[in-house]
Amino acid sequence: MKKIILICFTVSFLTSCGFKLAENNLNKDFKITILEALGEKRINYKLKNNLNIRSSSNKEIFLNLNTAKKKRIKEKNEKNEIVKYEIEIITTVNYNFSNNKKSGQFKVAKKGDFKVENQHIGTLENEKNLINILIQNMSEQIIDQINLTLNAS
Repeated sequence: MKKIILICFTVSFLTSCGFKLAENNLNKDFKITILEALGEKRINYKLKNNLNIRSSSNKEIFLNLNTAKKKRIKEKNEKNEIVKYEIEIITTVNYNFSNNKKSGQFKVAKKGDFKVENQHIGTLENEKNLINILIQNMSEQIIDQINLTLNAS
């Protein structure tokens, strides 16, 4: 009998602890009015497209992106042939909210690796796919950081 009461108490305590995801409480409405970009043109173009999807509010934000891409050899085989590359994308984001005159800067960095294929076109396709995944993750992280900054004030 004591075990049943203890189990019921534990289950009811854990299910009603009040834990909520922080993201659900965030106000996700802002409008990017000006977006300037320096550095890697292709990466910035895709970042701009991902960030401009969320333009539907009266809270205006001005963004300035400075992006750099670093490609390094990650792994070689016994024959000294390159087997894997590592790509790191670093973006410095300068923001300025027009309504409350708050501004600041933060950096977002993502890295990943891809395999070298037998044919060069396969290697290029692997690199392109990795860059697209990194850009998608970066744009989500930039939006989350802007939301945190917006809701902190």
